[in-house]
Amino acid sequence: VEQKHKDEVTLLHQQISSERTKFNRREEEMQNELSRLKLSTEKELQEAERRVQSLRTENETLESKVALIQSSRIHELTKVHETMGRAHSESMKEIDDQKRRLLEESNNLMAKEIRVISLEKERGVIESELNSL
Repeated sequence: VEQKHKDEVTLLHQQISSERTKFNRREEEMQNELSRLKLSTEKELQEAERRVQSLRTENETLESKVALIQSSRIHELTKVHETMGRAHSESMKEIDDQKRRLLEESNNLMAKEIRVISLEKERGVIESELNSL
């Protein structure tokens, strides 16, 4: 019985030792896997950060280009507006000059008509005086 008991204890010690070895091996495998996963995750994180920085740089570049295009377009539109404003002013000045000339011509024609009417009256008076003589 004692021998049987010793054999069972020995067997149990061997099983415990075997289980401890398996446990240690499995723990080491899991530690290795965890380390591998950490490295992989760190690499992925670094790659993601690199991509984010690249996208930020690209975004900043695009924003700069958009700002430059907008500035150029505003400058262009301002020049067009100024040119159109000058053309409008010149057109309005020309129209005013034409109105003034037409008014002067109209006044000159009216003055001539009045003079003609006055001369016709005077001629009528002179003719009547001549006829009466």
